[in-house]
Amino acid sequence: DRNEFYVESDTQLSVMKVSGNHHSIIRQRLDSGSKFSVTTSWVGLKIYTEYERVATGVEDFGAFVQKIYEAYDAYLRQTIYDTMVDYAAKMAAPYKQTGSVTAETLRELCETVEMLTGNKVIIMGTRTALRSVTALQNADYISNDMKNEHYHNGLLGYWEGYELVEIPQGFKRNDLNNKLVTDKYLWIMPVDTDQFIKVVNEGDTQMYQITSPDQNQDMTYSAELQTKLGCGVIFNKAFGVYDI
Repeated sequence: DRNEFYVESDTQLSVMKVSGNHHSIIRQRLDSGSKFSVTTSWVGLKIYTEYERVATGVEDFGAFVQKIYEAYDAYLRQTIYDTMVDYAAKMAAPYKQTGSVTAETLRELCETVEMLTGNKVIIMGTRTALRSVTALQNADYISNDMKNEHYHNGLLGYWEGYELVEIPQGFKRNDLNNKLVTDKYLWIMPVDTDQFIKVVNEGDTQMYQITSPDQNQDMTYSAELQTKLGCGVIFNKAFGVYDI
């Protein structure tokens, strides 16, 4: 079932000193892991246009249909990000730090995620969020190349060996008062690891089109998309969040 995922056990075995010459050693059992399901729900979008506007070439119905797919892609990306933010709000130490960014705390969080995952990490965030990391750079160790990089990009590419990756910012659709991505979070993400954000499309996406003036009483053309999807986070690989 592609809506069901297996989460491996994170139980760690402990080696102990024993007196030897016997089998009376405390036995340890690995947890069998667990299964995780992603809740899905229907989402949809429907558009229409007047027959006369299509017939006279004022509007291109094919271009309208392409806008449906673009809107769906934007919705899916936002759903994935919102799922991460909702999950991050519930996280606690040692995976999460809160407050003004300090070199000591950020370094500790990066090292914690590296130790828990066994993978190198990168620091991700919006340009505004990453400026709080760039500001930590010790001026005594800034090279001329780093100065040029900061001059041209406004950010440094690395901080203490950790790559800084900018998350593009934007506005929510039809809403210039709300940004797509929060500037409050730094994401400490392990690289070369399994995807812990699971997107599920349950069944096939349904697409309906009416492109003939004979089908609707008002002669309008219409297109409709419906799909059943869900998004969830599986915590079998740790990541970190710095809530600035």
